[in-house]
Amino acid sequence: MVNGNIFTIEKKDFSTLSPDEAIEFFQRLLWAEAGSNGIELSKINISSEINVPDGGIDASVKDSKIKNDLIKFGQTSYQVKASVTFKPTQKNVIQKELFGSKPVDKNNLGSRVKNCLDNNGTYVLVCFKQDFNELQK
Repeated sequence: MVNGNIFTIEKKDFSTLSPDEAIEFFQRLLWAEAGSNGIELSKINISSEINVPDGGIDASVKDSKIKNDLIKFGQTSYQVKASVTFKPTQKNVIQKELFGSKPVDKNNLGSRVKNCLDNNGTYVLVCFKQDFNELQK
C-alpha cells in the first residue's frame, strides 16, 4: 500500500533515476529549498552537463544567509552520484573521488572542491541509488 499521494516520494523512486534524472531532481530540490528560504536562484549553479570535467562539483549555492539540512551558511558545494556501483562507504572509493590517483593531500583535491573548502564552504556528497544504515552514515 502506498502512503501519501501523487506528490509523495518514496525511497524506491530514487533507485530508478538515471544520472541525468538525478541531477535534474536535485536541481529542482535545490531550487525549491532556495525559494522557500528566500535565496535568489542566481546564487545557485547546477549544470546538466554531467560528463564534462567539473573540478569535483556538480552544483553549488553561494552566499547563503541560512543554514538548514540541505543548504549551509556561506557556500555549499555538491557532488551528485547516481550509481549502484559507486560505493561511498569504502575509503578508497572516496579517496579516488576526491583526489583521483594522486596522493591524499589538500592540494590534490578537485579544483572546485578545494576552492569550496579554502573559502570555509561545505562539501556535500549526494548519493542516489544508495541505502545506508546508521553505521554506514
